[in-house]
Amino acid sequence: MKPQQKTALITGCGTGLGKALAIALTKKGVRVIGFGRDQKKLETTLAASEEGLFRYFLVDVSDATQVEKTVHEITLSQNIDILINNAAIYPKADFLNQPSSTWHSTIETNLFGVVNSCRAIAPLMINNGFGRIINLGSYAHRQPGENSSAYAVSKAAVHTFTRALACELKHSPADIAICEWIPGPMQTEMGIESGNNPELVAQWISPLLEVMGKDNSGQTYNRNQFEEAPLPFPRRLVQKICFWRR
Repeated sequence: MKPQQKTALITGCGTGLGKALAIALTKKGVRVIGFGRDQKKLETTLAASEEGLFRYFLVDVSDATQVEKTVHEITLSQNIDILINNAAIYPKADFLNQPSSTWHSTIETNLFGVVNSCRAIAPLMINNGFGRIINLGSYAHRQPGENSSAYAVSKAAVHTFTRALACELKHSPADIAICEWIPGPMQTEMGIESGNNPELVAQWISPLLEVMGKDNSGQTYNRNQFEEAPLPFPRRLVQKICFWRR
């Protein structure tokens, strides 16, 4: 499959890394479908993407019914080859003083948003014989900071879910691979000023996709440190080439 024949679905496409990933992939010739809740922000992503290669849907990923219905609508006319679960919220609040609703909304978006998207799309990838799933992780699940309890716990759950789903998908005869990607601090609404520019980070997505395969499914990748699968060099080279040509 050639790059221009691939379709990627990215959640949280209105700002930050999600927007940058959409733009970067369309420049590679990939068709990108964006999920988000803010139409004005999604329109800015559309304007900055390669013409004709980006379209969006207003979807709250915490709502399983919305996700399933929209994915069904999309796949009536095209496959989804790549799923990037990027949508997340980060309520910076002291645990003892924040309402339980904040915790619930964080878990519903950051964890169940990933679960809902994977549940809707993974079976389609299996039927199509190919798929790549990237779940955005965070160092917060290893070293939580102040006022980050809900976010840190949600990302710890995504880490475990990624490995659990990889264990189940390995039994499929299809070429399906899933990983957790921790891009590190960025200059975004949820990030920090000293972090990396999300446009720079988005350039790491192609090398990540090329290194992913069934042999290393379930791994966690940090920033742009993508270790090759433990395969002979000729097979690794073929894996990279075949990803874009499949």
